[in-house]
Amino acid sequence: MLSRPWDPVIIERPTIVYAEPPMSAPQAVPPAPAPAPQPLPEPVIYPNLGQSATQTEADRQACNRWATTQPAAMADASVFHRATIACIPARWPARAADAVRGLHGPGAARGAGPPGRRGHRRPAGPGHPGRGRGGGRRGRSDRRAGAHMVDPLPRLLRAVLPAWRARGGGCFLVMGSASALRGIKRTSSYAAARGAQLAWVQAAGAELGASGVQVNAIAQNFVDNPTYFPASLQALPAFQARLAREVPLGRLVTGEEDAAFAAYLLSDAAACFVGQVFPLSGGWAVR
Repeated sequence: MLSRPWDPVIIERPTIVYAEPPMSAPQAVPPAPAPAPQPLPEPVIYPNLGQSATQTEADRQACNRWATTQPAAMADASVFHRATIACIPARWPARAADAVRGLHGPGAARGAGPPGRRGHRRPAGPGHPGRGRGGGRRGRSDRRAGAHMVDPLPRLLRAVLPAWRARGGGCFLVMGSASALRGIKRTSSYAAARGAQLAWVQAAGAELGASGVQVNAIAQNFVDNPTYFPASLQALPAFQARLAREVPLGRLVTGEEDAAFAAYLLSDAAACFVGQVFPLSGGWAVR
């Protein structure tokens, strides 16, 4: 037997204990605070033909007053904002034209109000004889209708025409009215101005077509919109009977259909149309 020069050494391994961390209740993540509603920006009112700051402020106040009369405007700030913005462009064309032509006076100033106010869309004709012959209220209404609907068209086209000619073309689409294509009682001044729009479109389109600039118009009526055909009107049996009697389509043209047709006329697919007037009225006017 071999003798061991040393005593055996016993090495004990340490015991390792794994302990799971205590379970804790999940902490709820607080929801992110809702972003504060951003106030709508104030409508931008650009001076037109050098109007004064006093006139600009008068326009702003008048449009604010008118906007408060629109449905839901006092309950929804966005409705009030849109109404104010829509009102501003309606105020300056008549006033600007009057200033250029020397027609600015008490009667003309009253007619330069926002949509829906006295004088803006007032029909004048056999059913609205006005005061006296050949002038007075009827004469001012005729001039206002032309100033609102006809005079801005050549000014706007002249402003963009140099750039369009330089780039080889452009599209100018007028959203007109079918009232110029079919007689309506007590709308002679309005219909005459609308007809002048369409005549201008045909002449300008013929003149500019060869240069690649397209000038066309959509003459519409019986298109669904809350201004001309509010829901309360559409619900009336008499209005439904009128649709069935006068509109072969039997319903209003939708805003989507109107917009889609306008988008088509502004697309490259419609590059062959110049100086043309397209009725869009559910068949009410066809020429």
